[in-house]
Amino acid sequence: MSVLTRLLESYEKNHQNPINEAIHIIAIPLIMFSILGMTAAFDIFLEYILVGIVIIYYLKLSKIAALLMLVWLLIYLGLVILLKLYIIEISILLFAFGWILQFLGHFIEGKRPSFFEDLRYFLIGPLFVVQKVILKFGIKVFTDNG
Repeated sequence: MSVLTRLLESYEKNHQNPINEAIHIIAIPLIMFSILGMTAAFDIFLEYILVGIVIIYYLKLSKIAALLMLVWLLIYLGLVILLKLYIIEISILLFAFGWILQFLGHFIEGKRPSFFEDLRYFLIGPLFVVQKVILKFGIKVFTDNG
């Protein structure tokens, strides 16, 4: 079993409640966008460095995971550029709202967030969202082959 498969299975064990799962599908993208937005506010291309580091991590897990996340993050970088004038305010609001939702979801679930066990789950959460959304179309993305 690949490291990615093990991490996703472990993450899923803490996200069995359908309400918590739905909350994560909304909150994780908000948090991701807000982090890119806040790093972009420094005007030193920190957001691109962050994306590069994250994609390298995903490449170690799976080429398909890295590709899917690269597309997602490039879309977010485009939005950050479009919203540059107000990006820090937008990002702070989305960050706070996203985390409030996350902790509400875990309160409903009755389990602690996975990242309390292992910080890698900060990067597995987005893959969980990708997996859940793509599975709605009947496509299984993350297998031990990819």
